[in-house]
Amino acid sequence: MSNYLYGNTPSTIYKQLLSVGGTDDRVGLTSSLKAVWTDDGAGSANASAVTLGTNAVRLESSNQLRFRDDAIYIYSSGDTVMNLVADGEIDLATAAIDINATSTCAIDNTNTSNGVQIGANVSGMPITLGHSTSETTVADNLTVTGTTAHTGIVTMASGVKLQFVDGNEYVSGNSSDLSLGASSDINLYASNDVNIPNNVGLVFGDDGEKIEGDGTNLAVNSSGALNLTGAANSTWKTSSGSINIDAEASTVEIDGHSGVNIVGNAAEVDITTSGAVDINSGAFSVDGAALSIDGTDDSNITVTGIGKDLTIAVAGGGDNVLRLQSAGTGANAMDLHATAGGIDIRASGAAASEDIDITATGSSVNITSTENVADSIVISSSLGGIDNSDRIFY
Repeated sequence: MSNYLYGNTPSTIYKQLLSVGGTDDRVGLTSSLKAVWTDDGAGSANASAVTLGTNAVRLESSNQLRFRDDAIYIYSSGDTVMNLVADGEIDLATAAIDINATSTCAIDNTNTSNGVQIGANVSGMPITLGHSTSETTVADNLTVTGTTAHTGIVTMASGVKLQFVDGNEYVSGNSSDLSLGASSDINLYASNDVNIPNNVGLVFGDDGEKIEGDGTNLAVNSSGALNLTGAANSTWKTSSGSINIDAEASTVEIDGHSGVNIVGNAAEVDITTSGAVDINSGAFSVDGAALSIDGTDDSNITVTGIGKDLTIAVAGGGDNVLRLQSAGTGANAMDLHATAGGIDIRASGAAASEDIDITATGSSVNITSTENVADSIVISSSLGGIDNSDRIFY
């Protein structure tokens, strides 16, 4: 110091002395911050950027504490604001960094290429954002190139999409409806069932096309046509109860391109209707161990072959019998009637027992012809005689 002051005038020496405190301060450094200055040689002081005390050094106003050059410094740009500035990089090298913000903690990068990058030099070391009692808000885009694990709730704002690849694949909600969008297929992969709650429908288009179950019954509804198509053998089965096909406004049509089989599995097959039963077929065959056609409720049974022969045949040997039987009590309990042709009753067998018997038990046998010509009634035998024993003629 003496080398710098040697040979200078007193006014120059005053300018070179660094002083602390004011004009009337004689106690030196204390805990109170005091100005650090030099004499300007004209009765005034040139104050430095700092004030000094035994327990603090303070940069006044927006004065800067610089390092190396004018572009690296610490300063306060305003009350309650602390600024750390570097024209290259700010490197914090320490065992731990603790940033406690009572309001917001914002990271703002104006570089649109790099954004904000958070990573770890050691593989597997986690990066933690937020606090157990507070939130972290990222006000700009956030890109994560690694795995993100959440132990809490991830909340999306109403109408904000959780996108996959682009805007066509997303999940979004509006506090009422949840929307799942895809530009192509939506695939569900599960190692077990996909469960839909009771009385919640799976809707196609609108509420008119719906599949819904209540835990007991499954309902399939369609406001239009309902088409079920299978490319192979298909089974419609109930393990209990019956199957009811009800066409309320029209008919039920079963179209078997290779035939229709109705199997009763050792039980009856009943066709019940208050109207007629029409069977229209090129060929109609009824085959059963026992065949019964019963017209109850005083209904008529009519079997008609229009333009064709009507054949009722019993095949096989033994005592197979074709019986036409009536339980009626009227005068014409059984009527064989040909309106435009004759009636032939034949027994074409060769055995003596294969004859034609007309027997009236407890009543008479009437053979009547209304034709008024000779031979209107002919009883003949081409090979044998006619037994006239016990005959009565009138």
